[in-house]
This record gives sequence, C-alpha cells and structure tokens, in this order.
Amino acid sequence: MREGMLVGPIIVAIGLVMAAIAFAVVGAVLKTADATSEIRLSRNEARIAELDSEVQSLRSELSDAQTELARLAEEQAMAVSRAPVADSQLMVVTAPEITGEDEADDHPGIEQMTEVGTLDKSAFNKGITQPRNRVMLELLGHPRSSYSTDCQSVTQPKLKSLLETRQVGPLRVTMIKPALDRWNAFWPS
Repeated sequence: MREGMLVGPIIVAIGLVMAAIAFAVVGAVLKTADATSEIRLSRNEARIAELDSEVQSLRSELSDAQTELARLAEEQAMAVSRAPVADSQLMVVTAPEITGEDEADDHPGIEQMTEVGTLDKSAFNKGITQPRNRVMLELLGHPRSSYSTDCQSVTQPKLKSLLETRQVGPLRVTMIKPALDRWNAFWPS
C-alpha cells in the first residue's frame, strides 16, 4: 500500500476514539450534575415542607390568638357595661324655670355646658345582656363585604332592609326597626 492511503483511516479512527472519550466524559459530567441537582432539590423540598408545617402552626396560633382577643374584648365590654357608676360620675342638671327672659345672664356657665352627662347604667335594661359579636353576625350577617377606617353605610341587603331613620326626641337616628320601635315607646316623638 501506499503511504498516503493509511493516513485517512488513522485520522478517522483517532476521531472516533476522541468522540467516544468526549461522549463518556460529557455523560459522566451530566450524571454528576443530575445527582447534585437531585440532592439539592430533595433538600429544598424538605425545607419547603418544614416551612409549610411552620406556617400552618403559626396560622393555628394566630387563629387561637384572634379567638382569645375577641373573647377578651367581649369580656371587657361586658365588664364596662356592668361596672357600677360612682356618684361622682353622675351629673345632675336641673333646668331653670322658663320665664321668657334671657336667663343666661343670671346663671353664668350655662352656655359652657357642652359635656355629655354619664347615665347610671345600672338603672336601665336590668336583666338584659348584650349579645356578643358572634351572635349578631349569625343573626344579621356582616353589614358590608369590605371595611375601612372611614365611616360607611350598610350595603348588605338583608340588614339594610331592617334599617330605618327617624326623629326620636331631639335626635335623628338610624337603627334597626325593632330597636327604634322600642326607643319610641320610651321617648315618643
């Protein structure tokens, strides 16, 4: 054979051997990378499961804390409504005789009377207990679907249909009709 004839097949053989070696190296690198990725993935999945468990635990604690807070708020409201009013907290205001004259000059300080008097709560609604928020929400539902810090009117149709605005004595009030009827019984317009 001629000398030039063997060079071509040798180059092809060397190329095939190099391709096989390159293929083996790349396969080994990919296997190693996949194993490392799977290890990291399984560690991250374990960490996510741990964090999910912690979130569930915190949600449960938050729910318990909110329930306890609501209970304490109701207890506080009940305690305040049942607290006896000291005689020093009661304010008795007597009206001067109406003579048709300007009596403000005779009684200085009448014009400055702007404080609201405190009523003796033990004298009213004896034997009646205040319903808790849970009861009111069960009976009437939420007054609106969203809340904010601004004063808003009722949007819930069922509750809105129960509301009425009336003049009761010197006040114009909006309440549910049965409460207004009861109030009118004590303070007719």
